[in-house]
Amino acid sequence: MKFRRFVTAFGAPLVAVVPLLAIATPSNAAEETVLLCEGATRITARIYQTNGALKMRLFDRKTNAIWFNSAAKRETNPEIVTYSNLRGEQSIYISSNRNDSTICSIQVGGKPLERGTVLTP
Repeated sequence: MKFRRFVTAFGAPLVAVVPLLAIATPSNAAEETVLLCEGATRITARIYQTNGALKMRLFDRKTNAIWFNSAAKRETNPEIVTYSNLRGEQSIYISSNRNDSTICSIQVGGKPLERGTVLTP
């Protein structure tokens, strides 16, 4: 049988090859937006979850480029929810006001705080 010769020519039965193909395919995990904060001047920050992990992505509206995407953590107090990066050269903080769901802010390193508006995902 031609098919059998083809499979054995590679030295592995077809049953052993199929699981390897399944491992090599990328995961199509859905991303769920937790917070979308549009800064007043140029940055839009997105906090999202994928595969159970919290992440932070920053987009520069002037250059039309995503320039930061990393794991994040969440801290809360009675007034503010703050998300910060776990990796990267500078500290990034995205905050949202618990008493007014339309207010947020973005702080990148030592740059001035950029006030923003929460967008509905």
